[in-house]
Amino acid sequence: MDSCNDKIKELYQSGDWRGIVQLFENGFCDEKLLWFQPDLDGIDFLEKSLATLGVKGISSIGCGTGLLEWIINSSTGLPVKGYEIDQDWWESRYSPPKFWNAIECINPATIPQLNPQFALLFCYFNNSKAFEAYLDSFTGDCVILVGPDEKNKNRYCDPQPFQLKESECWRIHAVWRTKFLEAIVIYRKFAC
Repeated sequence: MDSCNDKIKELYQSGDWRGIVQLFENGFCDEKLLWFQPDLDGIDFLEKSLATLGVKGISSIGCGTGLLEWIINSSTGLPVKGYEIDQDWWESRYSPPKFWNAIECINPATIPQLNPQFALLFCYFNNSKAFEAYLDSFTGDCVILVGPDEKNKNRYCDPQPFQLKESECWRIHAVWRTKFLEAIVIYRKFAC
């Protein structure tokens, strides 16, 4: 496992986001670095879907190490702003490496000012109450939920990727499913 982590760091330092995604496509998985196992087609799907919607960037809530955010920025050119809590943990010697510099550690009781032209991204998020608060305060029209698809009984997140499919305000714009039984679900807000 350490050799894969070293390989990811090496690829990151050389700017090779495709090489990192290919490691994940080949079955590498280390939740300390990234819960989601991206694939090249899924990254391409994300880029094209966001371009179609005219999204100008991404606000990623609970971004962890920022590896996915770095991959998204490197592949799409879109600006990405990450948000995390518990700054002491992320600055401790026990935390995993950080791959994205545009991460702001915030007070969990305060929702940051979110750019309405950015999509709101939740990747393997695990706090439905906080999710609802972010959704209520978000004035933009694009939300991305990433996590296990309906067939995946081994992994969990809250909200689940398809949680908004019954919403009066949100409609599924596009879905990408990976071979690892994960999904990227892009929602578009409608008048409600």
